[in-house]
Amino acid sequence: MFGNKLHREYKDVIESIGKGTRREPQHNPPSSVEADGTTLLRPEHRIVWEDFRRFGEILNTMMQHGPFSFEEMPKVQFGFDGPDYGRHYQIWYNQVPCGMLIVSVNYLLHSSEGHGGTGEIDLDYAQLMPEAEVRDMLRSMWFLFAKLEDGAVMRQKADIEVTKIMTRHLWEVQRVTDRVHNLHWRFEGPYEHYSQFL
Repeated sequence: MFGNKLHREYKDVIESIGKGTRREPQHNPPSSVEADGTTLLRPEHRIVWEDFRRFGEILNTMMQHGPFSFEEMPKVQFGFDGPDYGRHYQIWYNQVPCGMLIVSVNYLLHSSEGHGGTGEIDLDYAQLMPEAEVRDMLRSMWFLFAKLEDGAVMRQKADIEVTKIMTRHLWEVQRVTDRVHNLHWRFEGPYEHYSQFL
């Protein structure tokens, strides 16, 4: 399955992915969107922050029969060019911490649609996980941010987007075979499907 070097280096992770049990989420959200400061805080930050207050609960309910869980972290600010504001989630595969999800404002969609969000996933060890589990998680994430359309159309769009990101990841895994790669995915939408749960 993997080279001997990766087998040795990631032996515990591989075993925990294959034999572990799903972690029950333990959320520790910030007290407010102002918890890390308000230097560049804008009204749309407050809107998306409030809209996503139940995101962790809803996402984990959708994922409850699989290995993934998401725990909200006590952090608000992120960014390199100055502070931006969003909700941060630790991603777990069974008992293995395996990345981060940040949910924040999509400024263009917010101005044109009245609301818009961006999600950014950094998933560690994706190539060590079963393909079907990663696919289902990414597909669920796509649906939560999607614009409401005919169900068949939404499913087709989700499959195309998820296949694209997983193919890109597989390309890098095959191109550089002696290391475990991070799967990075930035996605956006008016989150109309998610809004139905609120």
